[in-house]
Amino acid sequence: MEGVFLFTGDTRPIPEVINNFACRNELIFHDVCISSNPSHTSIHEVKDHYNVEQLQRMIFYHYESEKASHSIEQLGFRVARRGQIFILRNTLL
Repeated sequence: MEGVFLFTGDTRPIPEVINNFACRNELIFHDVCISSNPSHTSIHEVKDHYNVEQLQRMIFYHYESEKASHSIEQLGFRVARRGQIFILRNTLL
């Protein structure tokens, strides 16, 4: 949703898409896992491919376990949890 948030269903890092579709301070909901695999981007790939400003706007989802969510948080990132509500703001205003 341009100007509000970007939801990625990606399996690999996509910095060029982030640059095109989430360049106005939108929240970025990004698929992630702890270790690399063919289906999901690992948290280490995310750290290597995105800049600090993008990483600060990311909320990670679709991680493999509650333990993984804690590991992601220990790296300084936010994770989405079941039932959690995010307040979205329109950055176009």
